Amino acid sequence: MARPIELILDKEEDELDKASIRIIGPNRESATESFDLIWRDKEIWEAVFLSAELNARDRNTWPTGRAFKKATEIGLFDKGRPATDRLKIIGQKLYGAVFCTQEIRSTFDYLLLQSDEIPIVELHIQASGSILQAYPWELLHNGQDFLFRGRRAILVRHVDLRQSVTPVDLAEMLEVVYIAPRPDMTSYPKYESLPPHTSDRLPVEELSREYPNVFNVHSLPVNTLDALHNHLKRSEQATHVVHIDTHGDFGWLCDECRSLNTPGSKICFTCKGPRSPDHKSRGFLAFEASSGELEWIDGDDLGLRLHRRGIPIAVLSACKSGFVAGRSTFNSVAGALIKQGIPAVIAIQLSIDTQQSKKLSAILYEMLTFGAPLTEAVAEARIGLSDESWYRPVLYLRTDIDNYRGNVLQPVTSMGRSLDSYELAKELAEWKVVHHECQVLLDAIDKPLSSMTECYWKPDPDGARLNVAGIEWREHCMPQSKDIPSGWNLRYAQIPIIGSLPVQASEFRDISRELMKVKPSSDEFRKVYGRVRELRGVLWRLLTVADDRIRKLIDLLHPGD
Repeated sequence: MARPIELILDKEEDELDKASIRIIGPNRESATESFDLIWRDKEIWEAVFLSAELNARDRNTWPTGRAFKKATEIGLFDKGRPATDRLKIIGQKLYGAVFCTQEIRSTFDYLLLQSDEIPIVELHIQASGSILQAYPWELLHNGQDFLFRGRRAILVRHVDLRQSVTPVDLAEMLEVVYIAPRPDMTSYPKYESLPPHTSDRLPVEELSREYPNVFNVHSLPVNTLDALHNHLKRSEQATHVVHIDTHGDFGWLCDECRSLNTPGSKICFTCKGPRSPDHKSRGFLAFEASSGELEWIDGDDLGLRLHRRGIPIAVLSACKSGFVAGRSTFNSVAGALIKQGIPAVIAIQLSIDTQQSKKLSAILYEMLTFGAPLTEAVAEARIGLSDESWYRPVLYLRTDIDNYRGNVLQPVTSMGRSLDSYELAKELAEWKVVHHECQVLLDAIDKPLSSMTECYWKPDPDGARLNVAGIEWREHCMPQSKDIPSGWNLRYAQIPIIGSLPVQASEFRDISRELMKVKPSSDEFRKVYGRVRELRGVLWRLLTVADDRIRKLIDLLHPGD
């Protein structure tokens, strides 16, 4: 019987700054080593954490003060901006600390290469209350590549509550309960700049309309915890997925005013009441109270409503819903649901923006519908995310050793799903990524191209419009081009034009440099202008191909829908 690769981590007894790693392979190969814990200094840890969590395009998410200074010292910021390789630096530092000897590295490399399938790496953290819980393990980088990006290997944060999980038959459709609380959060300073969320929902309902014979999505009209509880207890149909789409955070809740405070604060920011020893930091999700006001719900309270209802999967589209800190894995919302018997939880360990969350959901459900194991569904979804976001979703499992790939849904033959359909579904998911990314890049190009066209046809003696075009290119095009081609990481969506993507990525960078040097009306400018139009044409052709391929694949997978 095939088995996963297990990484078992624990703190060394009587050693505050040391831990141990034990690797166990599918055939019981093993290696053990002690290593020094890293980032134990509070300022360094804050710098690392904030550098991994930030959105490079939003300065409000960047570290400030001492954390910014420390992040600059250790190379995570460069010239006042987030370093483009900061995630690689973090991953290499963690890899070097944990896999600190040639023996332990060689053993792990050997096991990863021996698997005929995508290797599953189970992470078992034995020590509670340890920084081991919070390390960004998904970012492990061996100096050549990220170990868990794409289909090289899949990391699962396994909670050692073994139970036998019988896959649930999808008799007719995938039954999803979707709840999207949008409470008023303006009383929290960190959320003041959030855009209105009322119409910004995830594409779960769109999939239900697109594939009416495959998905059945129950969107709750009232976004309270009681409404979710009432639906689950009254529903006569099985629920396969509970999907909660809201804001999340990690901290301690004031008993007096029910405000959520940052983990390190000693007094409540709202009522100024002192923090008592009982106020432990943990994960919370933002629900609506019956009045429509904000109500923070922790994982234990939510888990009680889901307990023993036969729900195999919970999806938490909420920032920090998978974040672990403090004394236990179960202080996270995801961990608390695992403790209450949910076999699998997909959550977000840091923050994630809405567009990336949408892509994650779309690909995830596409794969689940065709019976993909959760491990592979999450891996495919991560492939579709940007360089800034792919590591943020985490998968928690509590299935037994016979089900380490997370097979919790079993399509039945009446739905006509086969291995061929499974492969087609993966290709469809990839073409949707291509289509989305091309559309984003085309939208980004249009603004500077408009300014350049004015320069081309109208006099611009002082170069003002050309300067505007250069600024627009750097602000709109360069950030998007960072996802070409590494963020796409395609295996099934392949045509010759895609082979030119690395060239297109270099084109974005070259054009950015040229726009800073050329003069209006010069031959050099006309050449750059021609290159921009040519680049737009390549992306437009690829968008057209992707659109056509998506339509054909949908017809193959869902004839008559």
